[in-house]
Amino acid sequence: MLIETSLVANDGSSKESVSFDIPDNEWEQFLQFRRHADNLRATRFVQERHGGSISLRWGAAGSAHVTTKHVDEEAVWAMLLKLRPFVLQNELSFVPSTIGALKRRLTHVAFHRHLDLLRDAYTLKQLERRLNLQGVGRPPLSYQVVMDWLNSYQYHFDSTKRAAVERDMGSLGNVQNGVGAVLIALVEMIQSSLSTGDFIETLERCVEGTMPEISCPIEYFEVSRK
Repeated sequence: MLIETSLVANDGSSKESVSFDIPDNEWEQFLQFRRHADNLRATRFVQERHGGSISLRWGAAGSAHVTTKHVDEEAVWAMLLKLRPFVLQNELSFVPSTIGALKRRLTHVAFHRHLDLLRDAYTLKQLERRLNLQGVGRPPLSYQVVMDWLNSYQYHFDSTKRAAVERDMGSLGNVQNGVGAVLIALVEMIQSSLSTGDFIETLERCVEGTMPEISCPIEYFEVSRK
């Protein structure tokens, strides 16, 4: 599939014509990813902007008391079914693999910068950076703990990983198996999956000829000139 478009700096200072050829089988996988993203976006969890939260209170003796907001488990489980193609490594729409494939075919640095941001959001690196800048510290759970939680409680029911997750989560796992804390991370991963689907939809519009230009931050062009 031939993709032709122009990349335009969002301040209008630069413009560059680009073209890329994507093998038909890979293009179909990208389109399938976008369809999965549409299904995820249609869930009640996403449409109603559900999420998770935790609160931490310190006792007089210095002990910490952690509470999480009760979540609508029915909406969560329905969402997790639609999230499955994006988080299981053996799925064709596994987000890191899809982003890697897109980077191999779309060789311009502007695309790479954008895709790197989507990857960092998915692996919770952006969340960690935001919390550090706010002085909050690290996210309540790491990417690996979240993945282990999914495999323990939702997808594979791995008892070994479940025991490890329970140790890692500590008091965060006391209410609803820790779903309230996990959702803080999952919202980031969901948004990355949806944004990757949006990116593929942009490529579709380039193929159709309905998007002759793509606006990019000016710093993307500055990097490409170095």
